[in-house]
Amino acid sequence: MRDTRARSVGTLVLALLLMLSALGSRFQVAVPDRVRLAPDATRQLGPGLPLPVAVRADPPGIVRIGGEEAGRGGVTTRLPLALQALQSGVARLDLSLFGWVPIRQVTVEVVARPEVVPGGQSVGVVLRSRGVLVVDYAPVPAGGGRAVIPAREAGIRPGDVIQRIDGTPVESDRAAARLIDAAGRAGRPVEIEFVRDGRTERRRLVPIFNPDQQRYAIGVWVRDSVAGVGTLTFYDPQTRRYAALGHVVTDAETRAELPAGGGEILPARITAIEPSRNGDPGEKVGVVAPGEAPLGTIDRNTPVGISGRLLREPLPGPESRPVPTALAGEVRPGPARIVTVIEGEEPRSFDIEIERINPAGGNGGKDMVIRVTDPELLAVAGGIVQGMSGSPILQDGRLVGAVTHVFVNDATRGYAVFIERMLEAAGSLPARQPVQAGAGPGSLAGDPGPALFCPLPSTEPDAWAQTLVV
Repeated sequence: MRDTRARSVGTLVLALLLMLSALGSRFQVAVPDRVRLAPDATRQLGPGLPLPVAVRADPPGIVRIGGEEAGRGGVTTRLPLALQALQSGVARLDLSLFGWVPIRQVTVEVVARPEVVPGGQSVGVVLRSRGVLVVDYAPVPAGGGRAVIPAREAGIRPGDVIQRIDGTPVESDRAAARLIDAAGRAGRPVEIEFVRDGRTERRRLVPIFNPDQQRYAIGVWVRDSVAGVGTLTFYDPQTRRYAALGHVVTDAETRAELPAGGGEILPARITAIEPSRNGDPGEKVGVVAPGEAPLGTIDRNTPVGISGRLLREPLPGPESRPVPTALAGEVRPGPARIVTVIEGEEPRSFDIEIERINPAGGNGGKDMVIRVTDPELLAVAGGIVQGMSGSPILQDGRLVGAVTHVFVNDATRGYAVFIERMLEAAGSLPARQPVQAGAGPGSLAGDPGPALFCPLPSTEPDAWAQTLVV
């Protein structure tokens, strides 16, 4: 009898421990470890389970929990947690189930809500790389019908960014060619310093004389800039900072990210739209007028777009005055609008639906799934097209995000990035570490397809990206 009772108690204890473990795991997924609030904003966290949770805040006075100020002594409330911002600052919340089972630490940041002017204008983007990008191999004739590629033999690959040659910073493809030729004519090896996957590496190799070019070379094609058309997302009239595109600029051939070494954005005029069809994303056809003065400079190329400083204000769009921005936790599924150009230079507003919020989207521009519902935009463009990246999204009078990708198999749908991430990247909001929670966006239906940045035809071809053999 005693053994039976002991087994029953053991079974109950094990069941309780398993239940607490399951609740803790669910809570870990449902509650991020970092939360950002605007002053006087409220937010609910956690699953809707009527369980008592004790919360202690350090320091006190930053947030209120469940209508009470959660000081170091703590308050007891029920799920979901109702957070209310009181004043700017950072507080750490220690959460425990029933007051004795620790389940989560949450850092709450209360920050001022930025107000910016939404964009929507089409812009030509010319991004110069910090160094030169290796695009492909270019065999060097070596006589007797042979060809050699010294760079490949030394382990240099397409996608590498050459930043120094013999210790000298490389600022252009022509500078790279001169330095390599100088080493070859001096009869000495050349040291190539390059960046690959964020790591700096070095190789020494011997340049080979190329009779076709009458200079020494190492056998690669290199590029020092890329150009395309995208959309301005917002600008701050006080600081003159702007952001555009919503995703990183990469080389079209190697898909390598370009480290920003300068560049500019210019006003672009949309002359035509090639509509998207399922399996074949369309694009905006944009041109920049000859001699057009830059609209702004580029000093950052980040996972959520480019940013820099405006030199002059763009043509006004539907929203010509600053509007409040929404923090990530304030965006909701439902009707919204995007602002973009479908003809000429005038930005216009079109209806969309935010179908899903994806808090685990990370920093790659996939925080929301959106769907175009506007009949005119569907008729003209078939939904989302290349060149639309960066088109601002507004909901409830706030700027909430920007278009970033199109689903190849359903051009009416695509991804968008939270505006909060773009504000951070542009320096308009203090940066924080991305929240890691749950599965990534790969579980969503549909093919995300390409980031929506497309080549820009120009009447001044020398101004745009070219490749050079070195």
